[in-house]
Formats: sequence, C-alpha cells, structure tokens
Amino acid sequence: MRPKRSLIYILAVLITLLLFGTVAPATTIDVIVTFDFPGTTVTATLPQKIEDQTDLVGTVMMADGTVSAFIYKPLSHKFSPLLIPPFANHGPTQGRGINFRRHVVGEYLNQSDGTFHGYLMVHPNCTPTPTPTPTPTATPTAMPREIAMATASDLPFVSDPDVQPQCPLIYSPFDLTGALDTIPLGINNLGDICGTAIFSGPTQPAFISVGQIVTTFAVPGATATFAYQVNDSGQIVGYYVDSNLISHGYMRDSAGTLTYPIDVPGATETFVLGNNASNWVVGRYTDTSDVTHGFFYVTPDNILTYDYPGATSTSLNGINSSGLICGYYTDTAGHSHGFVARVNVTASGKPNTNTRTAPVKPAYSLPKVPGIAVPAL
Repeated sequence: MRPKRSLIYILAVLITLLLFGTVAPATTIDVIVTFDFPGTTVTATLPQKIEDQTDLVGTVMMADGTVSAFIYKPLSHKFSPLLIPPFANHGPTQGRGINFRRHVVGEYLNQSDGTFHGYLMVHPNCTPTPTPTPTPTATPTAMPREIAMATASDLPFVSDPDVQPQCPLIYSPFDLTGALDTIPLGINNLGDICGTAIFSGPTQPAFISVGQIVTTFAVPGATATFAYQVNDSGQIVGYYVDSNLISHGYMRDSAGTLTYPIDVPGATETFVLGNNASNWVVGRYTDTSDVTHGFFYVTPDNILTYDYPGATSTSLNGINSSGLICGYYTDTAGHSHGFVARVNVTASGKPNTNTRTAPVKPAYSLPKVPGIAVPAL
C-alpha cells in the first residue's frame, strides 16, 4: 500500500460579464469582477479554467475540509451543484478543465491508499429530469471523440427556467493503463485531455489523450512534467520539476517539439498554467521574497506581470479565446477569492511589461509538498 499524501486544496469559482473589448494602446489586465463560492463555511475559492463561452470550472474548500468541484455560469451568475463523482467516495475532488460543451475533467483522492484518479464528466443526452443526476459508468479511459463531439447540449442548473431541460451528468473514471496515479488537468473543445501520471518508474511524465490514444512525454531531465492545458491546435503548456525540485514552464507544439525552460526573469519558480486558441499563456511565478505573482504572455520573451490590487499573492490559471482570464488572489487574512479579468494587448500583439505593482508578502505560501505528484492549484 502506498503512503497517503496530505493535500491542501484551494479552490475556485468565477464570474464574467463583459465581452473581449477593443485592442488597447498598451497591454493591460483589467479585473471585471471578483467572487466567492456561496456559503458561510467556504474558506477558499479558486478558478481553474474558463471555456470559450465563459463558463468556468473550479474547486471549493469548506471549513470542515470538504473539497469539491463546481461549474459557474458567469453570464447568469449561477453555480452548479457540486460535482461529485459517485465512485470518488466523497474524497477531495478537483475541477481542473472545462470545454465549450461544459465537459469537465479533474481528479479525486482515494483516501484509503493516497492515490489520485481522474474523472471525466459529460452530458451527451439532454433529457428532462428534476435535477442533474450523477450516473456512474464503467468507461476506464477517455470518452470517445465521437461521443464527446456528438452534441452541444447545455447543462442548465437547478435555478434555471423550467423550460430548459436538465441534463443527467455522466461520470466516467479516467485512469491511464498501468498508472498508479492519474491527474487530468485540461480538456479542449475536441475532447482531448492532458495531465500527468505516475507509473512505477522514477519519473512522472505528462500525457495527452486524443481519441483514446494516449501519448506520454517529459521534459528531458525532469523529475515530473505537468501538462496543464491543450488547445484545439494541439499546443500544450505546463511546467516541469527539475532535479533540484525547482519548477519551470514549457510549451509543446502539435508536432511534439518542446520549448523549455520558460522562466520569468528573476523568478525562483515559474508555473505555466493555461493557454487559449491563439496560444496566449497565463500562469504564476514566485520571486526571491517568496511572493507569488500572476503573469501573461503572447511570446515568452515579453512577459506581463500582474498583481491583484492589495493582494498578498496572485495566480492566473486559465484564459479563453476572447482573452478572458480566470484566477485567484489571497487577501491579508489568508483567504483566497476568485476573479475574472480581461487582457488587452498592444497593437503589436506584445505585452507591455512596465505595469508591475508592488506586491505584499503573502499571508501564507503554497504548500511545499514533499513528493512531486501533486500539481499546483
């Protein structure tokens, strides 16, 4: 039996109203709205990805330690019921990736043996039911592309008008064959899924699943490689951990060519977390004072740093094709809150790097996990 891992999950939910605006004379990141998952026992809200129709996926943490996934509809300001795979045994569950059909991937922790397992949530057949009803299936790996692409059915929530049908949710386990741990981190509009997995070997590769055909890859010399998002062109972004347990960003093109390391100048660690159809990239980095900042770039040689005003730390986690970003910030009390922002690029398509704000020392730092299996939040 493998030893249990302890995780600190932070989570998130988002809100969005505005469409992507006109090109600004200098690149800026402008906050549209901040939000928290509703409830008096919520201790943290953290968005993970935002899809092209502006719906969001994230995870929420409660005071009693409960960790669950959710979807948020910013255009109607509605949260879904908590997404709880029936085979997860109520273990901590993350919402990691979402596509424009509101199909979701993520992972849950098997608390009996400390292993991580993936899940895929779809709703291919939209029929009237009283509420979205979880239905387990025996599918062991990826949902076939022809099923994932079969319909653009909506997923109305409990408070939606009665004239809209409710769609039963279909949860499928998603574990790579032979893997001890599988952690899906992103899904594109074609249903391709990327993430990371642990096998019996000494290193931890990333993976991309296209039509149930899985390809693993790793940055040379890395002890762990994480594939955080894949766009519809097959471009993957993520980060890797080197032999000194330092994290660096990388990019992988559709032909499999890796570009690495990608490091913010002066950073002690860099985490590349999301890209969009244009391969615009977001993430976060830690400086020499152990302060965490968000960043955005069109090309990695010209990076825009972003700090939420008054926050002690900031992370930019996802970006959609309209340039809407989801992320979270931490306040001086140590609570994390979600936000949606809009990036405006220069006419040249390159960010203006002269817009940094003075950060504050964070109330707490992201946990230093003794192993390398757990991806960043």
